Amino acid sequence: MIDVSQWRASIGLWNYCQAASNRPANGHHSHSFKAAVDSKSGSTTSGEKTSKLPAALSFIVSLLLSLLRYMKLNFIPPTGKQTNNI
Repeated sequence: MIDVSQWRASIGLWNYCQAASNRPANGHHSHSFKAAVDSKSGSTTSGEKTSKLPAALSFIVSLLLSLLRYMKLNFIPPTGKQTNNI
């Protein structure tokens, strides 16, 4: 099983190799390496924000479902004829 840090390191190495292969013949970049990586794969900060969104949405949905289940079990009386046998 691959660790997340190893996976990110391999992606970073792949991006570095891709940026190096796209270097002009004179060896000078027209822009910085960080800008080249950001233009290819998007910035890291926006990628992290979008990856947290589905987790937050699923957490909110699970909270709402558990609240509805709690309300159904505790506040809605059962249907049918009720008898009071004391």
